[in-house]
Amino acid sequence: MTEILNLIPDNKALIAYFGVCNDQLTDKLIGLVKNNNEIDSQEKKIKKRVPFLIAECFQNIIRHKTLPEDAEHSSGHEFFQVLFDNDLINISSSNLIKNSQIEGVKNQLDAINESSPEDLKALRLKIMREDELSNKGGAGLGLIEMARKSSLPLRNLFIPHSKDLSHFFLSLEIPMRDQEVSEEDIYSGDQLKEDFLNYQKNNVVLIYSGDFSDDTSKMIIDMFQENLENNDTLSRTDSISISSLIQIIQNSTQHGLPVEGENEGKIVIYRDGADLMLQCSNLATSEQCNLLDVNLSELKAIEIEALADLEQSSLEEKYGSGLVEIAMNTKNKFTHSFRSHTDDISEFCIEVQLN
Repeated sequence: MTEILNLIPDNKALIAYFGVCNDQLTDKLIGLVKNNNEIDSQEKKIKKRVPFLIAECFQNIIRHKTLPEDAEHSSGHEFFQVLFDNDLINISSSNLIKNSQIEGVKNQLDAINESSPEDLKALRLKIMREDELSNKGGAGLGLIEMARKSSLPLRNLFIPHSKDLSHFFLSLEIPMRDQEVSEEDIYSGDQLKEDFLNYQKNNVVLIYSGDFSDDTSKMIIDMFQENLENNDTLSRTDSISISSLIQIIQNSTQHGLPVEGENEGKIVIYRDGADLMLQCSNLATSEQCNLLDVNLSELKAIEIEALADLEQSSLEEKYGSGLVEIAMNTKNKFTHSFRSHTDDISEFCIEVQLN
């Protein structure tokens, strides 16, 4: 049950997203990242730089993505990730481009990476002065701004998709400290490729790893609903499924064990055939885990028809309203497990079918 959760590196904040890429999601992604405690502790210039680079990288997907001519679906070919690692923030995006465009993209990025900050500033002014703009944005203006704000080279990677198309990955780093950045510190292209292919293999829609809070919960739910409304690769779900998602995230938010001031947790939404699945985990004391195990096992053992006939108030008094609602909404289509974290703390994991 925890196979996909195991893909998420421990002690690293992460947002990884396959799905609809549109303007409505840009603010939600920025909000999730800004809500991270790592960002909150940074200098003002970093706090301003990160939202700008997320927006530019995400907009790069929206403006330049290519879809297969025979695509059955209008979405699901884009990928976006923000990873906090080694005092660096890595932002990576991917969209499909024509294989005939690869050489031109490589040449453009090489030219930008070889330019000095003064050259980039001059080129930016030239493009703006001469209004070299198209309906897909400036003629490399977004890439130039990314290079200027990042201060580290823009990296690229291509993975074949078909005989005509490839996944184009754009990846950049933002140092969170005044530091020398070595090659070993950087989230490598090989690791990005491995993670992307693992997510793709497991049909991941959304991964979040980091501090759980009320604001975080709301933004994750908003992103999920945006996907349901616009992503025709996902099975249609209803308000009950949304309610299950809300209850599980709120349960982790309210009852997770704070560690060093953070309520750390992980969320994975993925597809399993026609089913849409949710895995969620958070830290809890051994005493909490024992109680959760007893309550969830007892609820699971009750036939769903009998569960519906029982008095709601007495059920909620015994098991808690959140667990009862999860059992009712999912018709007991959930499993749970525990993984030892320390002698006194375990990671509580729950998986539910959302449709």
